[in-house]
Amino acid sequence: MAAEFKKCWMLKIYTGEDVIVDNDPLYRTILEEARRLKIAGATVIRGIEGYATEVRGIDRRPVSLFTGVSNLPVLVTLVDQKENLEKLIPFLEKKATHALVLFEESTALITDYMRQVIAKRQADGLEK
Repeated sequence: MAAEFKKCWMLKIYTGEDVIVDNDPLYRTILEEARRLKIAGATVIRGIEGYATEVRGIDRRPVSLFTGVSNLPVLVTLVDQKENLEKLIPFLEKKATHALVLFEESTALITDYMRQVIAKRQADGLEK
């Protein structure tokens, strides 16, 4: 069987672990909102080193595990169809004031497992 691909979209949010929104880290509030909106998938990755510019509201000091500075970079990646991710945009415009948000199209490989899940969802009437 030839490889099968499907178009999908990604939202990538670059921020820092020190960015707080409503008493919680920004990355956690993003995940909670994504779950509420039933976004297909999300991953949070904490970097081991990085630096930020004034865009994030802090200076350009380097951060790393070795300096004792705890403000490490965080990347939140969300994947779904464009119309589903667009539901998150108003939330990000309001809450992600100290973050860089990227919205881009991508291509996902449809694996045998994914084909089985899609077929079952279609049989159950949950997917077109």
